[in-house]
Amino acid sequence: MQTNQSPKTEEKNSSPKYSDANRSTNQDSSMQDCIELCYDCSTSCLQLIPYCLKQGEDHAEAAHILLLQNCAEICRTSANLMISNSPFSADICKICADICKQCADDCEKFDGDLKMKRCADVCRKCADSCQSMAKMS
Repeated sequence: MQTNQSPKTEEKNSSPKYSDANRSTNQDSSMQDCIELCYDCSTSCLQLIPYCLKQGEDHAEAAHILLLQNCAEICRTSANLMISNSPFSADICKICADICKQCADDCEKFDGDLKMKRCADVCRKCADSCQSMAKMS
């Protein structure tokens, strides 16, 4: 709820309402960071699929490709729900974190493959951010 106070008066006011406004701003910043990490993760996973298919063998296993696809899709969905302030975004963020962790674990199995390592790192960052967002709600 907005007040009729001027910004200068509001800055001096140390009431709980002002503290809530600061908390909301911090949450908005965290949410924006999470949205960006989700889109980065989605892009990273999608871009890795052709590489994995070209590498063949373990890289191209159906379960691995499906996990990359699932991770990309849930990250995109999670970001879109946060953008729309959906009441389901915390639940989806929790699921997103779980899938991103699994994807990171799977990608890390390819020792010495820098592309897989980069994707795993992006997935872990997204997982951590989504886990935090799920706890905020």
